Amino acid sequence: MHITRIETIPVKIPLDRRVGTVQNTKGFRFSSQILLVVVHSDGDLTGVGEVTASPDWSGETCLGAKTLIDTHLAPRLIGEDPRRIRKCMECLAKNFANPFAKAGIELALFDLLGKDLRTPLYQLLGGAVRDFAIPLRFPIMPVGPAESADVARRMVAEGFRTLKLKVGHDPIEYDLERLRLVREAVGNDIRLTVDANGGWSVHDAIRAASGRVRCLVRRAAGPSP
Repeated sequence: MHITRIETIPVKIPLDRRVGTVQNTKGFRFSSQILLVVVHSDGDLTGVGEVTASPDWSGETCLGAKTLIDTHLAPRLIGEDPRRIRKCMECLAKNFANPFAKAGIELALFDLLGKDLRTPLYQLLGGAVRDFAIPLRFPIMPVGPAESADVARRMVAEGFRTLKLKVGHDPIEYDLERLRLVREAVGNDIRLTVDANGGWSVHDAIRAASGRVRCLVRRAAGPSP
């Protein structure tokens, strides 16, 4: 079996943040741009991978990954056996960086290998290590405290048992108020997490980790679920 061509397909997926129209998105995207990578073979099998590129945190873009794959990476793999994944990835080693673009190709190669062997990838990678059920959590973007509580209430009604509050865009006291109102809205049985995602300075991170702030969080959140 040999690789005959590698196809790249940009896809734009709308994201519903459940907050309606907001004037200040605070960096949140309401759509996700991904790149599908399809490895075609002369064995009539195809493998599909995905490049999730965002310049905000990966330094790569969807269209940049497409250009790189189309012009530099894909030509090096034409004629290679897609089942020899390590060898294929070594062919790309001379191209510096761009791990997300390379990962999309690697995912497609693994997908094709699993199809060829008619075996789920988790078996090829050593077998399942956890339950097949996938727990989900809903991220609440940093809208106002009352709006955050409203989103939380609606998401719990839809079945979510874990909510994540994005923090770090506003003063810590503002986020504590959001956390307090969300906890009051959903009760103590719902698990809450927070994600600053690099939004705090060193000083703010120390404040957030201090005993005083932890005490405020416990008092706002109530008993741990």
